[in-house]
Amino acid sequence: MYHKNGYIYHNIFLKQKGEKMDIKVSSITLLDREESKTKAIATLVINDEFAIHGIRVIEGKNGDFVQMPQKRDGSGNYNDIIYPVTAELREEINIAVLERYKNPISIDNLQLIGSYETKCDIHYIDRTTIWDEAAHAYAEKDNVTISQLQAAFIEAKQFAAAVKESEKLSDEPQQRPVQSKIYALLNDVKNNEYLKAVGKIVIDDAIVITGVRVTEGTVVNTAEDGTKKEEKKTFVGMPSYSTETDELKQYAHPITKECYDKINNCVIAAYQNIGRFTYKGVKFSELGEETSNIGGGDLNNRFAEKLMAELEKRGIPYNAKIDKDGTTRLTVKSSDKETAEGIRKELKEILNPPKPKQSR
Repeated sequence: MYHKNGYIYHNIFLKQKGEKMDIKVSSITLLDREESKTKAIATLVINDEFAIHGIRVIEGKNGDFVQMPQKRDGSGNYNDIIYPVTAELREEINIAVLERYKNPISIDNLQLIGSYETKCDIHYIDRTTIWDEAAHAYAEKDNVTISQLQAAFIEAKQFAAAVKESEKLSDEPQQRPVQSKIYALLNDVKNNEYLKAVGKIVIDDAIVITGVRVTEGTVVNTAEDGTKKEEKKTFVGMPSYSTETDELKQYAHPITKECYDKINNCVIAAYQNIGRFTYKGVKFSELGEETSNIGGGDLNNRFAEKLMAELEKRGIPYNAKIDKDGTTRLTVKSSDKETAEGIRKELKEILNPPKPKQSR
Protein backbone atom coordinates (compact mmCIF):
# COMPACT_ATOMS: atom_id res chain seq x y z
CA MET A 1 0.00 0.00 0.00
CA TYR A 2 1.24 3.52 -0.77
CA HIS A 3 -0.07 7.10 -0.96
CA LYS A 4 -0.16 9.40 -3.98
CA ASN A 5 -2.12 12.62 -4.64
CA GLY A 6 -4.25 12.04 -1.57
CA TYR A 7 -5.31 8.51 -2.55
CA ILE A 8 -4.44 5.23 -0.92
CA TYR A 9 -3.23 2.75 -3.55
CA HIS A 10 -3.15 -1.00 -3.04
CA ASN A 11 -0.27 -2.51 -5.00
CA ILE A 12 -1.31 -6.13 -5.60
CA PHE A 13 0.98 -8.90 -6.74
CA LEU A 14 -0.81 -11.06 -9.30
CA LYS A 15 0.48 -14.61 -8.88
CA GLN A 16 -0.87 -15.76 -12.24
CA LYS A 17 1.01 -12.95 -14.03
CA GLY A 18 4.09 -12.44 -11.91
CA GLU A 19 3.31 -8.71 -12.13
CA LYS A 20 1.50 -6.10 -10.07
CA MET A 21 -1.80 -4.25 -10.34
CA ASP A 22 -2.67 -0.93 -8.72
CA ILE A 23 -6.18 -0.42 -7.38
CA LYS A 24 -7.62 2.56 -5.57
CA VAL A 25 -11.08 3.50 -4.34
CA SER A 26 -11.45 6.85 -6.09
CA SER A 27 -14.79 7.77 -4.51
CA ILE A 28 -17.38 6.47 -2.10
CA THR A 29 -20.92 7.70 -1.49
CA LEU A 30 -22.34 7.07 1.98
CA LEU A 31 -26.06 6.25 2.01
CA ASP A 32 -28.25 7.25 4.93
CA ARG A 33 -31.19 4.90 4.45
CA GLU A 34 -32.22 3.03 7.56
CA GLU A 35 -34.42 0.61 5.62
CA SER A 36 -31.59 -0.40 3.26
CA LYS A 37 -28.69 -2.74 3.99
CA THR A 38 -26.61 -0.95 1.33
CA LYS A 39 -24.52 1.54 3.28
CA ALA A 40 -22.25 2.92 0.56
CA ILE A 41 -21.49 2.76 -3.16
CA ALA A 42 -17.88 2.95 -4.31
CA THR A 43 -15.89 3.41 -7.49
CA LEU A 44 -12.71 1.40 -8.01
CA VAL A 45 -9.94 2.46 -10.42
CA ILE A 46 -7.48 -0.06 -11.89
CA ASN A 47 -3.97 1.06 -12.86
CA ASP A 48 -5.26 4.67 -13.16
CA GLU A 49 -6.83 3.59 -16.47
CA PHE A 50 -10.15 1.85 -15.90
CA ALA A 51 -13.06 2.62 -13.54
CA ILE A 52 -15.62 0.25 -12.03
CA HIS A 53 -18.76 1.79 -10.51
CA GLY A 54 -21.57 0.38 -8.42
CA ILE A 55 -19.49 -1.53 -5.87
CA ARG A 56 -21.63 -1.77 -2.75
CA VAL A 57 -20.88 -1.95 0.97
CA ILE A 58 -23.55 -4.18 2.48
CA GLU A 59 -24.46 -4.51 6.15
CA GLY A 60 -24.56 -8.23 6.93
CA LYS A 61 -25.27 -10.35 9.99
CA ASN A 62 -21.57 -10.99 10.46
CA GLY A 63 -20.42 -7.48 9.60
CA ASP A 64 -20.03 -5.28 6.55
CA PHE A 65 -19.00 -6.87 3.25
CA VAL A 66 -18.33 -5.73 -0.32
CA GLN A 67 -20.52 -6.71 -3.27
CA MET A 68 -19.40 -6.32 -6.88
CA PRO A 69 -21.89 -4.86 -9.44
CA GLN A 70 -24.70 -7.32 -10.15
CA LYS A 71 -27.55 -7.82 -12.63
CA ARG A 72 -30.65 -9.94 -12.43
CA ASP A 73 -30.93 -12.74 -14.98
CA GLY A 74 -34.04 -14.23 -16.60
CA SER A 75 -34.42 -16.71 -13.72
CA GLY A 76 -34.48 -13.96 -11.11
CA ASN A 77 -30.97 -14.69 -9.82
CA TYR A 78 -28.39 -11.98 -9.26
CA ASN A 79 -24.95 -12.48 -10.82
CA ASP A 80 -21.77 -10.44 -10.65
CA ILE A 81 -21.26 -8.70 -13.99
CA ILE A 82 -17.76 -7.60 -12.94
CA TYR A 83 -15.66 -9.83 -10.76
CA PRO A 84 -12.08 -10.68 -9.74
CA VAL A 85 -10.74 -14.01 -10.97
CA THR A 86 -9.06 -15.06 -7.72
CA ALA A 87 -10.17 -15.15 -4.10
CA GLU A 88 -6.98 -13.27 -3.17
CA LEU A 89 -7.82 -10.30 -5.41
CA ARG A 90 -11.42 -10.27 -4.17
CA GLU A 91 -10.12 -10.03 -0.62
CA GLU A 92 -7.81 -7.14 -1.57
CA ILE A 93 -10.77 -5.29 -3.10
CA ASN A 94 -12.80 -5.94 0.06
CA ILE A 95 -10.01 -4.50 2.21
CA ALA A 96 -9.59 -1.41 0.00
CA VAL A 97 -13.32 -0.59 -0.16
CA LEU A 98 -14.03 -1.21 3.55
CA GLU A 99 -10.95 0.80 4.52
CA ARG A 100 -12.23 3.72 2.46
CA TYR A 101 -15.78 3.25 3.83
CA LYS A 102 -14.45 3.71 7.36
CA ASN A 103 -12.22 6.65 6.34
CA PRO A 104 -14.12 8.46 3.57
CA ILE A 105 -12.21 11.79 3.46
CA SER A 106 -9.99 12.32 0.38
CA ILE A 107 -9.56 14.59 -2.64
CA ASP A 108 -12.84 13.73 -4.29
CA ASN A 109 -14.77 14.45 -1.05
CA LEU A 110 -13.46 18.03 -1.01
CA GLN A 111 -15.65 19.31 -3.84
CA LEU A 112 -17.11 22.01 -1.61
CA ILE A 113 -13.65 23.38 -0.89
CA GLY A 114 -12.92 24.45 -4.45
CA SER A 115 -14.30 24.51 -7.95
CA TYR A 116 -13.99 21.78 -10.55
CA GLU A 117 -11.23 23.85 -12.12
CA THR A 118 -9.36 23.63 -8.83
CA LYS A 119 -9.70 19.85 -8.81
CA CYS A 120 -8.30 19.73 -12.34
CA ASP A 121 -5.06 21.17 -11.03
CA ILE A 122 -4.48 18.17 -8.79
CA HIS A 123 -2.14 16.48 -11.26
CA TYR A 124 0.33 19.32 -10.82
CA ILE A 125 0.58 18.71 -7.08
CA ASP A 126 2.98 15.85 -7.78
CA ARG A 127 5.59 18.65 -7.72
CA THR A 128 5.10 19.26 -3.97
CA THR A 129 4.78 17.19 -0.84
CA ILE A 130 2.24 19.51 0.81
CA TRP A 131 -0.86 17.56 -0.12
CA ASP A 132 0.82 14.16 0.11
CA GLU A 133 1.96 14.88 3.65
CA ALA A 134 -1.52 15.97 4.75
CA ALA A 135 -3.23 13.02 3.10
CA HIS A 136 -0.63 10.59 4.44
CA ALA A 137 -1.07 11.97 7.95
CA TYR A 138 -4.82 11.55 7.72
CA ALA A 139 -4.48 8.03 6.35
CA GLU A 140 -2.27 7.22 9.35
CA LYS A 141 -4.98 8.73 11.60
CA ASP A 142 -2.82 11.44 13.15
CA ASN A 143 -5.89 13.54 14.00
CA VAL A 144 -5.66 15.76 10.92
CA THR A 145 -8.76 17.95 10.72
CA ILE A 146 -10.79 19.02 7.72
CA SER A 147 -9.55 22.60 8.12
CA GLN A 148 -5.94 21.39 8.01
CA LEU A 149 -6.65 19.40 4.86
CA GLN A 150 -8.34 22.46 3.37
CA ALA A 151 -5.34 24.67 4.16
CA ALA A 152 -2.96 22.12 2.64
CA PHE A 153 -5.14 21.88 -0.44
CA ILE A 154 -5.24 25.64 -1.00
CA GLU A 155 -1.50 26.02 -0.46
CA ALA A 156 -0.78 23.16 -2.84
CA LYS A 157 -3.09 24.68 -5.44
CA GLN A 158 -1.25 27.99 -5.26
CA PHE A 159 2.09 26.21 -5.66
CA ALA A 160 0.74 24.25 -8.65
CA ALA A 161 -0.47 27.46 -10.29
CA ALA A 162 2.99 28.99 -9.90
CA VAL A 163 4.62 25.92 -11.44
CA LYS A 164 2.20 26.03 -14.39
CA GLU A 165 2.94 29.69 -15.01
CA SER A 166 6.72 29.38 -14.73
CA GLU A 167 7.05 26.23 -16.83
CA LYS A 168 4.11 26.90 -19.19
CA LEU A 169 2.75 23.43 -18.64
CA SER A 170 -0.09 22.25 -20.86
CA ASP A 171 -3.53 21.53 -19.41
CA GLU A 172 -3.79 18.48 -21.69
CA PRO A 173 -3.14 15.17 -19.91
CA GLN A 174 0.12 13.57 -20.92
CA GLN A 175 -0.12 10.47 -23.09
CA ARG A 176 1.37 7.30 -21.66
CA PRO A 177 1.40 3.66 -22.70
CA VAL A 178 -1.47 1.54 -21.40
CA GLN A 179 -0.24 -0.47 -18.44
CA SER A 180 -3.15 -2.92 -18.32
CA LYS A 181 -3.12 -6.13 -20.33
CA ILE A 182 -6.54 -6.43 -22.03
CA TYR A 183 -8.15 -9.09 -24.18
CA ALA A 184 -11.72 -9.80 -25.29
CA LEU A 185 -13.82 -12.95 -25.63
CA LEU A 186 -16.97 -12.59 -27.75
CA ASN A 187 -19.87 -14.63 -29.13
CA ASP A 188 -21.72 -13.55 -32.24
CA VAL A 189 -25.42 -12.68 -32.17
CA LYS A 190 -27.55 -14.05 -35.00
CA ASN A 191 -30.44 -12.32 -36.77
CA ASN A 192 -30.11 -8.93 -35.10
CA GLU A 193 -29.88 -5.80 -37.19
CA TYR A 194 -27.87 -3.79 -34.67
CA LEU A 195 -26.44 -6.07 -31.95
CA LYS A 196 -23.68 -8.19 -33.50
CA ALA A 197 -21.75 -9.72 -30.59
CA VAL A 198 -21.68 -9.93 -26.79
CA GLY A 199 -18.98 -11.07 -24.42
CA LYS A 200 -16.42 -9.90 -21.91
CA ILE A 201 -13.05 -8.26 -21.52
CA VAL A 202 -10.38 -9.42 -19.10
CA ILE A 203 -7.94 -6.98 -17.47
CA ASP A 204 -4.52 -8.25 -16.37
CA ASP A 205 -5.88 -11.82 -16.36
CA ALA A 206 -7.40 -10.80 -13.04
CA ILE A 207 -10.69 -8.88 -13.44
CA VAL A 208 -13.52 -9.85 -15.78
CA ILE A 209 -16.05 -7.33 -17.17
CA THR A 210 -19.05 -9.02 -18.75
CA GLY A 211 -21.87 -7.41 -20.73
CA VAL A 212 -19.59 -5.95 -23.41
CA ARG A 213 -21.53 -5.36 -26.64
CA VAL A 214 -20.63 -4.83 -30.29
CA THR A 215 -23.21 -2.99 -32.38
CA GLU A 216 -23.29 -1.73 -35.95
CA GLY A 217 -24.98 1.39 -37.22
CA THR A 218 -24.60 4.27 -39.64
CA VAL A 219 -23.16 7.71 -39.08
CA VAL A 220 -23.61 10.71 -41.36
CA ASN A 221 -20.43 12.56 -42.31
CA THR A 222 -20.50 16.01 -43.86
CA ALA A 223 -17.83 16.82 -46.44
CA GLU A 224 -16.24 20.25 -46.88
CA ASP A 225 -18.56 20.96 -49.81
CA GLY A 226 -21.59 20.30 -47.61
CA THR A 227 -22.53 16.93 -49.09
CA LYS A 228 -23.54 14.23 -46.62
CA LYS A 229 -22.54 10.61 -46.79
CA GLU A 230 -23.67 7.67 -44.66
CA GLU A 231 -20.97 5.37 -43.36
CA LYS A 232 -21.35 2.03 -41.63
CA LYS A 233 -19.55 1.94 -38.28
CA THR A 234 -18.88 -0.58 -35.52
CA PHE A 235 -19.40 0.52 -31.89
CA VAL A 236 -18.23 -1.01 -28.61
CA GLY A 237 -20.51 -0.72 -25.57
CA MET A 238 -19.61 -1.36 -21.94
CA PRO A 239 -22.07 -2.90 -19.41
CA SER A 240 -24.65 -0.31 -18.40
CA TYR A 241 -27.85 0.25 -16.41
CA SER A 242 -30.76 2.68 -16.32
CA THR A 243 -31.19 5.04 -13.38
CA GLU A 244 -34.51 5.99 -11.80
CA THR A 245 -34.63 8.93 -14.23
CA ASP A 246 -34.01 6.62 -17.23
CA GLU A 247 -30.47 7.93 -17.62
CA LEU A 248 -28.05 5.33 -19.00
CA LYS A 249 -24.97 4.83 -16.85
CA GLN A 250 -21.98 2.54 -17.35
CA TYR A 251 -20.86 0.07 -14.72
CA ALA A 252 -17.32 0.19 -16.10
CA HIS A 253 -15.34 2.24 -18.60
CA PRO A 254 -11.80 3.42 -19.48
CA ILE A 255 -10.78 6.78 -18.04
CA THR A 256 -7.90 7.57 -20.40
CA LYS A 257 -8.00 8.00 -24.16
CA GLU A 258 -5.20 5.47 -24.56
CA CYS A 259 -7.08 2.82 -22.59
CA TYR A 260 -10.29 3.62 -24.49
CA ASP A 261 -8.51 3.13 -27.81
CA LYS A 262 -6.90 -0.12 -26.67
CA ILE A 263 -10.21 -1.61 -25.48
CA ASN A 264 -12.05 -0.44 -28.59
CA ASN A 265 -9.43 -1.93 -30.92
CA CYS A 266 -9.20 -5.13 -28.90
CA VAL A 267 -12.97 -5.76 -28.88
CA ILE A 268 -13.41 -4.92 -32.57
CA ALA A 269 -10.51 -7.23 -33.49
CA ALA A 270 -12.09 -10.04 -31.46
CA TYR A 271 -15.41 -9.41 -33.25
CA GLN A 272 -13.75 -9.56 -36.66
CA ASN A 273 -12.04 -12.82 -35.71
CA ILE A 274 -15.23 -14.62 -34.61
CA GLY A 275 -15.34 -17.93 -36.46
CA ARG A 276 -11.79 -17.56 -37.72
CA PHE A 277 -10.26 -19.99 -35.23
CA THR A 278 -11.17 -23.48 -34.08
CA TYR A 279 -9.52 -25.34 -31.25
CA LYS A 280 -8.51 -28.92 -30.51
CA GLY A 281 -6.93 -30.68 -27.56
CA VAL A 282 -7.14 -29.50 -23.96
CA LYS A 283 -7.94 -25.99 -22.80
CA PHE A 284 -4.92 -23.71 -22.80
CA SER A 285 -5.27 -23.14 -19.03
CA GLU A 286 -4.96 -26.89 -18.44
CA LEU A 287 -1.37 -26.82 -19.72
CA GLY A 288 -0.28 -24.80 -16.69
CA GLU A 289 1.86 -21.67 -16.43
CA GLU A 290 4.93 -22.96 -18.33
CA THR A 291 4.11 -23.59 -22.02
CA SER A 292 5.97 -23.77 -25.32
CA ASN A 293 5.03 -23.67 -29.00
CA ILE A 294 6.03 -26.62 -31.17
CA GLY A 295 8.12 -25.70 -34.19
CA GLY A 296 8.65 -22.19 -32.90
CA GLY A 297 5.56 -20.81 -34.64
CA ASP A 298 2.69 -21.74 -36.94
CA LEU A 299 2.54 -25.12 -38.70
CA ASN A 300 0.84 -26.20 -41.90
CA ASN A 301 -2.67 -27.47 -41.03
CA ARG A 302 -2.22 -30.86 -42.72
CA PHE A 303 1.08 -31.49 -40.99
CA ALA A 304 -0.36 -30.30 -37.67
CA GLU A 305 -3.26 -32.80 -37.95
CA LYS A 306 -0.79 -35.69 -38.26
CA LEU A 307 1.35 -34.33 -35.45
CA MET A 308 -1.69 -34.02 -33.16
CA ALA A 309 -2.52 -37.68 -33.84
CA GLU A 310 1.00 -38.69 -32.82
CA LEU A 311 0.85 -36.58 -29.65
CA GLU A 312 -2.44 -38.21 -28.70
CA LYS A 313 -0.96 -41.69 -29.22
CA ARG A 314 1.83 -40.89 -26.78
CA GLY A 315 -0.43 -39.23 -24.23
CA ILE A 316 1.03 -35.72 -24.57
CA PRO A 317 -1.60 -33.03 -23.87
CA TYR A 318 -1.67 -30.11 -26.30
CA ASN A 319 -3.70 -27.07 -27.32
CA ALA A 320 -4.18 -26.42 -31.03
CA LYS A 321 -5.34 -23.06 -32.38
CA ILE A 322 -6.36 -23.68 -35.99
CA ASP A 323 -6.64 -20.67 -38.28
CA LYS A 324 -8.74 -20.60 -41.43
CA ASP A 325 -5.70 -19.20 -43.23
CA GLY A 326 -4.22 -22.73 -43.22
CA THR A 327 -1.92 -22.55 -40.19
CA THR A 328 -2.06 -24.15 -36.74
CA ARG A 329 -0.32 -23.12 -33.54
CA LEU A 330 0.42 -26.12 -31.29
CA THR A 331 1.23 -25.52 -27.63
CA VAL A 332 2.40 -28.08 -25.06
CA LYS A 333 3.69 -28.03 -21.50
CA SER A 334 7.29 -26.84 -21.37
CA SER A 335 8.20 -30.15 -19.73
CA ASP A 336 6.88 -31.96 -22.84
CA LYS A 337 8.56 -29.69 -25.39
CA GLU A 338 11.67 -31.80 -25.99
CA THR A 339 9.61 -34.97 -26.57
CA ALA A 340 7.11 -33.16 -28.78
CA GLU A 341 9.88 -31.58 -30.87
CA GLY A 342 11.41 -35.03 -31.33
CA ILE A 343 8.08 -36.36 -32.60
CA ARG A 344 7.76 -33.38 -34.97
CA LYS A 345 11.21 -34.02 -36.46
CA GLU A 346 10.52 -37.77 -36.81
CA LEU A 347 7.24 -37.07 -38.58
CA LYS A 348 8.86 -34.49 -40.86
CA GLU A 349 11.49 -37.04 -41.94
CA ILE A 350 8.83 -39.67 -42.63
CA LEU A 351 6.69 -37.32 -44.70
CA ASN A 352 9.65 -35.63 -46.39
CA PRO A 353 12.40 -38.22 -46.59
CA PRO A 354 15.75 -36.93 -47.75
CA LYS A 355 16.42 -37.50 -51.43
CA PRO A 356 19.05 -40.18 -52.14
CA LYS A 357 22.33 -38.84 -53.36
CA GLN A 358 22.92 -39.48 -57.03
CA SER A 359 26.07 -41.44 -57.75
CA ARG A 360 28.35 -40.14 -60.47
